[in-house]
Amino acid sequence: MSASALSQHSASTQEAAQVVFQAVHSIWEEWSEECRWFRYEVPPRPPTQCEPTQIMQPVFEAELNLRLPPSCRARKPAGWSAGHSAFSPYDIGVRYGDLLVALLELSLGDTNVAHALHNGELKLLGNCNGTGDTTGKAFSEERRLTPHEVAAAQERLHNIPLRGLFFVGPGPVLKEPRDTVWFETKKRGFSGETKFRSALFPTGEKATLEQAFERLAESGLYCWFYSLCGEDSLECVPGRTPLCQRRPGT
Repeated sequence: MSASALSQHSASTQEAAQVVFQAVHSIWEEWSEECRWFRYEVPPRPPTQCEPTQIMQPVFEAELNLRLPPSCRARKPAGWSAGHSAFSPYDIGVRYGDLLVALLELSLGDTNVAHALHNGELKLLGNCNGTGDTTGKAFSEERRLTPHEVAAAQERLHNIPLRGLFFVGPGPVLKEPRDTVWFETKKRGFSGETKFRSALFPTGEKATLEQAFERLAESGLYCWFYSLCGEDSLECVPGRTPLCQRRPGT
């Protein structure tokens, strides 16, 4: 690809990402205003009787597609991986033609610091420097990832212009300080390390969910949050001053 074509390619993906941003922003504004409630984040297993409108992930996907032009489509990014199972699967991907221009992670029932750091730090940033709680080894060492594998994953993720979190708080979660750790859940019987201390908070201090969003935004991620219990709503955008804009809770 020539330098001119590469420049045009980059510009078009950035423009598509901006369209996605505006669409997600619109959903956040609407849902936070009405305190949109869901019973489940993803379709339950085994299936239970509930209205499709009570399941967050498919509703979010449908609402996003309503706001996107035909050239952009949101769906689960099936078949796409950053190169290792640690970084996938993801909840929502948006493609502009064949190009993946956005990756989003959703949260409903487990909206907390640990979930934000796992989804943001590891899955969306590819930061493998978090250290095992008992071993002190970096995540990359614990999972035997080579420097080449880590670099390749980070490059694939970095090439996606919009990566972010869309979190709904079912209870008061925004202001309570928590340990800056995250967990990688494994199948029953796994004997390795599953609890890691965040590389984004290297001194090990506690942080609120709002502070975790700010730190992730400083690292290049978009974060949207609204509450079902009257806490403020937040939208954190990389490079914006201030990083996080607030809408007062009800």
